[in-house]
Amino acid sequence: MDELTPDTLVQPPRLLLNCISELRIKCIYSNRGCPEYVKLSNLQNHVDQCGFAPAKCGNEGCGAKVNECEKVRYETELCKFRKVECYGCGELKKEMMAEVLDSQSRMKEGVKQALKESLDKIESIFEATQSNSRPKVRAQTLKTDVARSLRQFNHGINHDIFIMGSFGKDYKPTNSVEKFCSREGRWVDVGPMNVPRASASSVVLGNQVIVSGGTTYNLQSGRNAPTDSVEILNLDQCPLQWEMSDIKLPAPQACHQTFIYKGKLIVICESFKKDGFTFFEISLTPPHAHKELFSLASYRFSYQVGDFYKAELVNEKVFVWWDIRRQFEGCINLRSCGK
Repeated sequence: MDELTPDTLVQPPRLLLNCISELRIKCIYSNRGCPEYVKLSNLQNHVDQCGFAPAKCGNEGCGAKVNECEKVRYETELCKFRKVECYGCGELKKEMMAEVLDSQSRMKEGVKQALKESLDKIESIFEATQSNSRPKVRAQTLKTDVARSLRQFNHGINHDIFIMGSFGKDYKPTNSVEKFCSREGRWVDVGPMNVPRASASSVVLGNQVIVSGGTTYNLQSGRNAPTDSVEILNLDQCPLQWEMSDIKLPAPQACHQTFIYKGKLIVICESFKKDGFTFFEISLTPPHAHKELFSLASYRFSYQVGDFYKAELVNEKVFVWWDIRRQFEGCINLRSCGK
């Protein structure tokens, strides 16, 4: 007897093949819910178009498998990785920016009014002391002090100023960099940053400008988001060119504050666990380790006008002011907070 192989098999009669092709069979996706019984001859065509065939969710980061007929509904309504359009975000941004600009305008008017009142008070003192010689001497001394203060206030800038990044007209961060040359009295363009940034923090160490964090545009999500990246500009290079650093912030941050203290980068940012601020120390030498130094609680934490705050390092002490009204928040001594 010949060995049974595909070559030794005899082609069944056409009548038998026609009978078999007319038989009905369940869809191979019946276990996924397909109720159809189709002719064997039409099975492949049905499988290719079956709405119960497995399909992978197209949302980034999901990967769930659903029925083909439910794919659109799952991607737009059920998937936790779906993109939800914010219809009111544009108006909210406009309202926030309008409130910030209005607050800045009121601050400027307040400064002008305070200066006017001070000048009026000085003038009244001058007029009241013209009757005798001793008050005149005192008034003359006061005039000299005022003139000296005005000269110091109007004293020319003797160092270069860098302006790095900002929000563009379409509210996307830019990577443009400009420098004001104090000697020439004009602005010049500098090589752009590698990462477009807005609301970043910068600090100068020797002849290096260190820029960290900030808001950047995420191509994958299609929206602005904070970044933890750091890049450095070496002022000794010609031409000036930004280089990405291996240093990373503890977490993506924007509107944070940075200082150089004892050769290390001090970062002040919003606390990850509760309302307030957290102080971090980052080593500028590999492996660029970081550690938490101090946490400062705040009870004025608000998202109404952009959460602006300011911190200044003075004689190893950091002074923190909160929001656009510059309410004093606290003072931290860096010499003792790491102990």
